[in-house]
Amino acid sequence: MKKFLIGLISLTVLHSCQNGPSQKEYNDIKSQLEECSKENEELKNTPENRLLTAQKLETEGNLTNAESEYKELIEKFPKSEQAKIAQQFVDKVEKEREEQKKEEERKKRLGFKVLEQQTSIKQGDCKLTFSNIKLTNRWNFDRYGNEWRYIEAERGNKYLTFTLSITAESKSPNLPPIYVYQLIDGQLQYKTTAYYKFYRWEDYASYLGNNADYGNDFARSETIRFSPGAQLVMDDFNEYPTFLMVKKSNCVIRNEDRFGNPPISYSNSTCDYDLILTVDKANENYFTIKIYNQEKNIKTLHNNAYSLWRVNGCQRGFRSVAKFGFGGQESASKPPQARHINEKMWKKHKRITQEEIKEIELQLENLPGEVKQP
Repeated sequence: MKKFLIGLISLTVLHSCQNGPSQKEYNDIKSQLEECSKENEELKNTPENRLLTAQKLETEGNLTNAESEYKELIEKFPKSEQAKIAQQFVDKVEKEREEQKKEEERKKRLGFKVLEQQTSIKQGDCKLTFSNIKLTNRWNFDRYGNEWRYIEAERGNKYLTFTLSITAESKSPNLPPIYVYQLIDGQLQYKTTAYYKFYRWEDYASYLGNNADYGNDFARSETIRFSPGAQLVMDDFNEYPTFLMVKKSNCVIRNEDRFGNPPISYSNSTCDYDLILTVDKANENYFTIKIYNQEKNIKTLHNNAYSLWRVNGCQRGFRSVAKFGFGGQESASKPPQARHINEKMWKKHKRITQEEIKEIELQLENLPGEVKQP
């Protein structure tokens, strides 16, 4: 076809150089070129070629365009074998999308309740195991023989202490930082840092730095025990849910001071902490080790739902919340427990939006059956 067209064009050009092409000849050639282009395009659009194009996009990680190509293949060649392969990809993507949507709705519904507590974690080349987590008036560390070093908590405060065993793959690892956050106004707010101290030294001489202690040197010992501690204000601790968390970053560095007691320490000087954590950020960038006062998390969620109910229900002209499907009166001694707002009531009272209704229902969904009004 190409050779024919080239020959035809050549003859036409030679002829036009002598007499000039007629309008009819020009239109005929143009029409033949357009037909050839269409034919060439159709040859490219075979199911085989479309499948190869889509698979190439998928391999390159361009999943959005790959999905479009697969769907177009299915639409144009629904009975082909290639369409069956394309349908498998589309079904897989749609299933993943649906699962992701459900997970996002679950996170939104549960809030910080999605964070799972775990006392054994792996961060970088370090495996951390937490034990004996407790609140105490005295933080003990740097033991040797029958003695130890300690710090007394200030009045109204206590130390959150624990034993931490770290196993490292490298001989000089940086360690992950440990922080304390509290759930205030629907977000985690930074409160303090748990600082690293060694659990034990071989003897007083090694604590002073006169003798080497290979048990506290990752170059010679695969596993080392620490006694970290963080001072907490008990008024805040009793008021809010408190989270002991490890950031997914190895930034705590080892320092040596020949004249220090002890001569080796670990410093957070190169670490940056987040002042505020959302659910997604906490779940993605941190490990949750321990949650104190978790029941206050439920109460906070309940308070938020109750406030929404009051604002969106009673304060918007509803003399009785039963009128929009919750049950109970405005002066009810506890928040409504109904899970459903029917469409009829929604149409009748348009001053409350569907988004607000959905938000209230999501927050009420997992509340205990009996929760007192705040």
